[in-house]
Amino acid sequence: MNISDADAQALVDMAQDLIDNDFRLLEFRLGPTDITSSSNWRDVLAHPLIHGLAQHYRAMNVSLTMLSDRGLEELAGVIDPLMAGKKLSVSIPMALKQTNNQKYLGELRKRILYFKSLFKETDFNRVYANFNLIDDNITHLNQDTYRAAHELDLGVPVFSEFPFPHTRKGMGNLMVLNQLNRDLYQFSEFLKTQVNTKIYRPLIPNVVDGFEFVYRSGSLYHAPVVSENLPIFEPRFELAQPWNADSVLSFREQGYYEDLVALAEHEECGGCCFLDYCSRGSVKPLMDLLGRADCLTGLRNRWDLQLHRQD
Repeated sequence: MNISDADAQALVDMAQDLIDNDFRLLEFRLGPTDITSSSNWRDVLAHPLIHGLAQHYRAMNVSLTMLSDRGLEELAGVIDPLMAGKKLSVSIPMALKQTNNQKYLGELRKRILYFKSLFKETDFNRVYANFNLIDDNITHLNQDTYRAAHELDLGVPVFSEFPFPHTRKGMGNLMVLNQLNRDLYQFSEFLKTQVNTKIYRPLIPNVVDGFEFVYRSGSLYHAPVVSENLPIFEPRFELAQPWNADSVLSFREQGYYEDLVALAEHEECGGCCFLDYCSRGSVKPLMDLLGRADCLTGLRNRWDLQLHRQD
């Protein structure tokens, strides 16, 4: 596991300090790759950091492709006592073109139910179907595949996610920035056609309480929010040390204040009803990074595209 002992201890101490200051720690994730595909996954789950986080968080999430049964029994045998009395979720990367492939979905459902049956002390309670909006998936985004992605029957509750993984390629690459701009535009325009349906989701969620950080190579990064959380490994999103409740609150309050002022003075954003939403979601520094002066999702003052759903 590529983390120093000092960083590992700092993260565990941070979790405890957050709890001591009345934060609720919901879920920590291991990823983004299939955990069983890594030769050192046993060492990772045995690491003091993971045991420390398991004590403080209510749930753990691991990434699995579920393409075979290989390693599932051993993995469950390690996780079950680790998360005893708590919850486990699994993120499964999926292709939109497979959402109507009944043979594939049937096999996937069998493996999920088999994996669930292996747990005695841990509540394996949900699957995140992860449709990365890039390359082949963005090509196959349409009414049929999007609806099918929300109607998956995999034996446990399924929550569909549509993240933009471009940021993991590095935001210093102009081609990556152009691709993210293009794919974000395509998804935004498509999603607007789903307003007033059960499967419509706000492009800019009302971020109030939630806050997500990603650890990478000795640093903690805040993830801005546009449709989904976007981990971005750039200095402007980095949480300064020491990592504790005070630094998290200061980071959030300062970032919110700076973004609110910047957006209020912005020619397009200043009079928008989503000004507060975007300030809380750190959208302004994302706009700067993408070289955009216009609304990232074309939602300016479009209340009709925010929360309307059919029951």
